[in-house]
Amino acid sequence: GAVPVDKEMEGVLFPPDVKVYSFNKNLEGEWSRVTMAARKVAPKTFYKFKTRSGREVTTTGDHNMLVLKNGEVIAAKSSEIKEGEFIPLPRSVFDTKKYLIYFNLLELLKNSKNIYVKGAGDLILENYKILKNVKINPCFDCYLYKYRDGRVIPLKYSRQILNHLKISLTDPVLKKLEVVSKNGQRKYFQNIVFPINQEFLKIVGYITAEGTVREEVIMITNNSPEVLQDIDFSLKKLRVPFYYGNRGIIIASRVFVEIINALGGKEKSKQKKVLPFIFNIEKEKIAQYLSAYFEGDGGVEEYSVTAVSKSKQLISEISYLLYYFGIIGRISKIRKKATNSNWKRKRVYYKLSITGQDNLRKFVENINFISQRKRKQLSEVSRKEGNTNVDLIPGLKPVFQKIYQLFPPLFWHLPEIIEWKNGKRNPSPQHLKRVIEKIERRIQNFKDKIFTYEILSELPELSEIIQSGKNDRGLNRQLWQTLGQSWRVVKNENVKPGSTNAFKIIEVVNGKSYSLPEIKKTLYSGFQGMDLQVKHYNQSLQSALVARPESNTSYEIIQKSAQFVWQNYQNILINKIPQVEKKLTQLKSLANSDLFWDPIVKIQKIKNKKEKYVYDLTVDNEVFLAGEGGMFVHNSYAVKLEILRYLMQGVDIIIIDPENEYRFLSDAVGGSYFGISLTSPDHINP
Repeated sequence: GAVPVDKEMEGVLFPPDVKVYSFNKNLEGEWSRVTMAARKVAPKTFYKFKTRSGREVTTTGDHNMLVLKNGEVIAAKSSEIKEGEFIPLPRSVFDTKKYLIYFNLLELLKNSKNIYVKGAGDLILENYKILKNVKINPCFDCYLYKYRDGRVIPLKYSRQILNHLKISLTDPVLKKLEVVSKNGQRKYFQNIVFPINQEFLKIVGYITAEGTVREEVIMITNNSPEVLQDIDFSLKKLRVPFYYGNRGIIIASRVFVEIINALGGKEKSKQKKVLPFIFNIEKEKIAQYLSAYFEGDGGVEEYSVTAVSKSKQLISEISYLLYYFGIIGRISKIRKKATNSNWKRKRVYYKLSITGQDNLRKFVENINFISQRKRKQLSEVSRKEGNTNVDLIPGLKPVFQKIYQLFPPLFWHLPEIIEWKNGKRNPSPQHLKRVIEKIERRIQNFKDKIFTYEILSELPELSEIIQSGKNDRGLNRQLWQTLGQSWRVVKNENVKPGSTNAFKIIEVVNGKSYSLPEIKKTLYSGFQGMDLQVKHYNQSLQSALVARPESNTSYEIIQKSAQFVWQNYQNILINKIPQVEKKLTQLKSLANSDLFWDPIVKIQKIKNKKEKYVYDLTVDNEVFLAGEGGMFVHNSYAVKLEILRYLMQGVDIIIIDPENEYRFLSDAVGGSYFGISLTSPDHINP
């Protein structure tokens, strides 16, 4: 039952077997457990959000919405959201793997009238002695002997008998039972185990699109010979009686009509919806339903597949089903004349459009139409070239600006990144992945240069080397032999040596040899690769590296510039590259995510005229799919709900409550409430 949270809110904790579609911290779609379903007193004002794809959701001002800001998915209050911000949709939804594969008609039709069970005579005979001595239902007990002898039994009474005998509706002993209409004629029968197969789903799809469900018959209106043939074939496979009328096919089976009624199919055109069981079947079967539905309500336009209905709910729920196939539909409200009426005034309809080559390809491969005419039209449209890509990741300008600020060379010769950095364009996920790979290769190349640049760090201070040569008689002698009078000049510090002599001294003292051209080449590479301006660092070095690479440049200049390059390399490698990699991880998460970004085009404040309560969920991942057409929203984040959730998990909680706000909750869950004021009766000694 519901647990009171405060005077305005109550909720059901951990409702059994309830999951919603969500996404995790890696932005990957998954099913998430509902930890609380709550309601609270409705506020005076609501916020209604509409996206470019036509999706809508209505929330309270303090409810959090999800938006993409600076490359991160964040939660923000509805009252703070602005038009132009982007909210996430799922790219696709995968099923739960717990499929509904059949109906038990004894359960499904339990509230139906004039439906009977055939074939229970043996069961009653076997238990006759027990049944005749008990009162089960005074209206039917007197006919028990007739039911024993084979008369059809009212379905309600058969359930009462089974309940008394403690026989489960799924017991194998019942598998031969049949459900029939009142007259009991065999041609109207259905086995109590009614399979949810391809033929049934096609018929349900046709009924959703073009069916009229009445008390005893269902009419499917269509004049296409190909479609009528498909309906004919499916009904015969289901062994459902029907006949042809002036405008289509009429299903005359009372049992089948009751099945559709029990599933929620008896709705007028404005109230039509996807029958709830459709959401619990496997993807391949959903495709059969959608194929028939689009054949009826849908068609092919110049660049799209469309479906039109009076029912806003139906169009919304069809768009949810399309998520199973990775198809993101667009919803719009239109005005048009009804095709099945003489009424000339235009009425409001809702249109679902599937556009873009990727979406159309998925529709062709997974769903398609029934008729060859529409299949051919779709084939032609799906082959058309178009550049209408709306699958883009927005708002990455600050991320690219930060990467550029950290290490500009990563963006060299990648003009698309400059446009993204300047906010002129947004990348598609595929394009972003390719660019990230290029940047990662550049980072790896930069890391691999550590052994190249490390040689620069080895160049010693020449004064220390000279001192070692002077103080060691053997080295001093060797240096005289190598440099002659130049060694005297150098060791007496009368002149700063060029790199050629300096390298000779280093080789004698340290045993390490260096090539001046190679050192210069490495230096130039370092300045260039790290975007360091040589001319700004040392004008003489600019000339030595570029204009006169073979010149005998001062060792002091070479050694100091080598330290400068090495220190910059170390700084970039240790301090900046990790920051860049963190940003790239953020970008990769978005590029590989299961999210599609849809901009908000309209926000309305709506006065609450009739709603007494508002309802919400708390889920493990804190986000779930909701709204008309399907978008991700943040769950309720009420501290009291979180407290309740943890209490249910056996966690002890201490709350400091200066406003006396949590006393109601404490009393409701059997907690203890202590006052700490001087006048408190609890006398707590701090």
